Amino acid sequence: MNEIDTNSWRFLGKSPAGYEIHEIEPDIYALIPPENHKETENTARLTLEFVDEVIISRGRSGALLVYADRMLSMDGGARRVYAKARTQTHNCVALLGGTSLTRAIGSFFLGINKPSVAMKMTASFEVALAWCREMNQKNGHAFEEAKS
Repeated sequence: MNEIDTNSWRFLGKSPAGYEIHEIEPDIYALIPPENHKETENTARLTLEFVDEVIISRGRSGALLVYADRMLSMDGGARRVYAKARTQTHNCVALLGGTSLTRAIGSFFLGINKPSVAMKMTASFEVALAWCREMNQKNGHAFEEAKS
């Protein structure tokens, strides 16, 4: 697996499920799962709680760029957690992944769910980052009440 160069990013913490969160630039956050991660309902809940806590502590909402290539699987419980998630901390999620498995997981998830925030899947970090910037500009950074 390719190493992710995080040297120029600000490390913000590590979740109980093993995810790292980094600030790539103001209001754009990288979410990096552990290598060969198997996402379950429990790890999905822990991750969402962690992301909300970290971003709320920053005082502004932003965009998430998720390194999905590190995931080996996502069970039905995890898919339900993410599909039903209502958050005020991030306005979009860019799923970064180029492997066949990642594309299949992402396509399956996006095909059967209507996420509460905008989502985009791409194999290019540059495309994902540009889209996150665009979404931040379009959506602003104020926290809003989470939709239930």
